[in-house]
Amino acid sequence: MLTSNSGGDSHQFLNIQFDATNKVWKSVNYPYGNVSNRSIGEAFLKSMRSLDPNKVLEYHYDVRREKCVKCIYKESIDVSVNLQRLGLQKGDVVVLFTGYTYMTSALTFGSLMAGAIVNYFEVQLDKEGLDDVMATIQPSIIFYEEIFRHKIQNCLNRIKPVSLKYVFAIDGPDLEVFESEFLKPCDEEVYTNFQPLLIANPEEETAFIVLTSGSTGLPKAIQLSHAAVLNGMYIWWANPENYEPLDCNSLLFSLSPLRWISQLELLMQSAILGIKRICANRAAIGSYGLCILRETQPTHIFSVPSFFYDILLELPKNDDHSLMSLKYIQLGGEFPSEAISEKVRLNAVNARLYYSYGMSEVSGSITNDQTISGGKLQPGYQVQILNENMEPEGYNKNGRLAVRTPYKFLGYKALDNTKYFLPNGFFLNGDYGYFDRNNILHVLARYADLIKIGGVVIIPQVVESLVATVADIKLARLVESAKLSAEKNRVVCLFLTLKNESSISIGDILEKVKQVMRTKLSSQEFDLIHKIKIIDNFPLTTCGKIDRIALSQWAALL
Repeated sequence: MLTSNSGGDSHQFLNIQFDATNKVWKSVNYPYGNVSNRSIGEAFLKSMRSLDPNKVLEYHYDVRREKCVKCIYKESIDVSVNLQRLGLQKGDVVVLFTGYTYMTSALTFGSLMAGAIVNYFEVQLDKEGLDDVMATIQPSIIFYEEIFRHKIQNCLNRIKPVSLKYVFAIDGPDLEVFESEFLKPCDEEVYTNFQPLLIANPEEETAFIVLTSGSTGLPKAIQLSHAAVLNGMYIWWANPENYEPLDCNSLLFSLSPLRWISQLELLMQSAILGIKRICANRAAIGSYGLCILRETQPTHIFSVPSFFYDILLELPKNDDHSLMSLKYIQLGGEFPSEAISEKVRLNAVNARLYYSYGMSEVSGSITNDQTISGGKLQPGYQVQILNENMEPEGYNKNGRLAVRTPYKFLGYKALDNTKYFLPNGFFLNGDYGYFDRNNILHVLARYADLIKIGGVVIIPQVVESLVATVADIKLARLVESAKLSAEKNRVVCLFLTLKNESSISIGDILEKVKQVMRTKLSSQEFDLIHKIKIIDNFPLTTCGKIDRIALSQWAALL
């Protein structure tokens, strides 16, 4: 087994205990200490040297090319040697302003072995966001695809980062320059004896700067250590049933853009655990994503719900063949609707669907569960529930979540991190929920999304799940308009999208929605929902999550 302990006992694997004295829930079995607490470069070289050199690890769908162990190994060393030749210093930041390209793995591991910090940039940011995040990251070297040439050049003309040493295109008319600078083969002796730059403290030294999803504002730059990334790799698919751990026959695919945390962790799983994966240059949505799944037949996939639902909608109603290879479907970013679960049961008959509650800050999952947002804590995690006075609570008490990971969270680059950390080493992750008597975490909402007016508190997800029980509703989101000083000016709006097959009138659907809310909500809660608005599609962030900020702005205009 590659994602669980060798015993295979799910009860022991996710053994959650409550420390009543300190009011801390702990996942007490952590089997990954010896393999996580090392540098990524060391783990990469050890894996490459132990695998069959001809074993295929990557299939790049867009160019229809495979990449084997020998190729990844040698190219990564070439990149590392040449980065150091060009003057790369330990701690310099290497930015990939790209999709997932044929060179992503070599650029990633080559940079890490040279002591650099890697960032997969969000190429879809607007001008202001692009400039702000680039200035925060302060790159030393930027690798970009030709399609982004003007975007990156205009950005650099505007902000002129003082740290920047080199900018290289990895394709297009400058391909020969890139290849001559970074892919000139080394002597065989170099490949045999190469060693990565020493990372003395993998728990403290940054390996990656990753970006948050940006669903609560401009993406923040997260600093992840070598140990944290490896930890995320090992626990990524862990679940209470110990269902379908990775093995040599697994085939991995993330439907998300390059900068999503799943791409990083699946890249690590491929190279360090020796598992084949499928690589797509852009987010795999709609017919493009369906073609990839049909042609490549992966076993384990990760996606945000919106991307995967778009693929499911492309399938004929009774098509149970296209997705028959799937065994483990992991959705993350937000809780999937019942409409998605229904389609999975019909169209992916050999798969189980899990929801991964996690954060980029922890380099992956905190829980994986089939039925709720939450579940049993992943190996090594600790969580407290804090009330409004920041005091820890016990069972069945709603509050703010504070998390402690197996390896230290290094914080956000260029931000004051003190507001996120508590004296006991836990950090506030911005979420809201509770633990039940079975030590199961229930995540109810983002704390900032709670609606509090006149002493009444509404948890949006509770209302959204309730409304989703109406057969004609596809998705529901409850938001408050951008907060104004006067409570009387604040608008609470329920946005809805409808299933295409609905045959009754809009008026009848709205009446059903109101009726189910009247039945389950208090009169004070129901009266606070001022507007119900049916829309064609929800606005999405660049990572595919529903953009509550945009909805809040829409509500202010109603």
